[in-house]
Parts: sequence; structure tokens; C-alpha cells
Amino acid sequence: PVGREDLGLGGTGPKGIRWERHGLEAIVKAPLPDNVTSKDIHAEFYQKRVLVSVQGEVLLRGTPGIDLDREECFWEIRSEEEFDGDPLARPCLWVHLMKMNAEKVRWPRWLFKEHAMSIKRKARERRAAERALERQAKVAQKETNN
Repeated sequence: PVGREDLGLGGTGPKGIRWERHGLEAIVKAPLPDNVTSKDIHAEFYQKRVLVSVQGEVLLRGTPGIDLDREECFWEIRSEEEFDGDPLARPCLWVHLMKMNAEKVRWPRWLFKEHAMSIKRKARERRAAERALERQAKVAQKETNN
């Protein structure tokens, strides 16, 4: 599905970050410390790059898997409530990423290309390590049989 039909879970990341597909936008949600104010948030949105930091610590940085409509991207601090009036509600940063050509494209499986490459690299490294262990086991088996 593309456009407004592009709905569903997106994925998760470090530091409790999660993202969801909401048709024309992806919403990235990240928990915040209680003492964070809007002055502590720095965000830069470009067609092919995103940078968001909180209190000087980079929260999001990367190349989205699709082009963004940078004029429509924004962030807000919201309260993450389990129910209305939740006394334990925690502050949460919501980053709204709007896709360019929204009716024609789908959000990718990974929000940022760097994350996809990292996952693929780790999978390749894991497969290579598994093959090396299999070779070692075969060599050990041959030596045992001789």
C-alpha cells in the first residue's frame, strides 16, 4: 500500500525509539527525561537527511529511505499516557516526518538507510561467523576420525 493506505508499525531503535507509518507521515516517538524543555530540542529536516538532538545528544541522524517534504516535517513534546489523566505519564518527543510524493511512495522497511545497512552488515557478519564455525567443526571431525 502507498499514500494514505501506508499504515502500520514501523520499527524500533536504540534508547526506546519507535516509529509508526501513518499514511503520509511517519511518526518517530522517543521517551524524554522529565527535565527536557523545547529549548533542549534541536531538529534539522532536509529532503535527504534528518538530525534531531536532545540536550546535545543525537537522537536521530540519517538518510531516510524516501525523500522528505522538509517544509511539512516537525516535532512536538507530548505526554505518553496509558489512559487520560495518567499521573505516571512521561514526556515523549514525537517527530513527524512527511514524505514527498506521498501518494506514490511507501515508507521503507527501515526508517534510515544507515540502519538498514547496519542490520544487513551484522547479518552478513553473523553468517560468515556461522560458516567459519561449521568449517572448524568439519576440520575437527576429520581430525577425530583420523
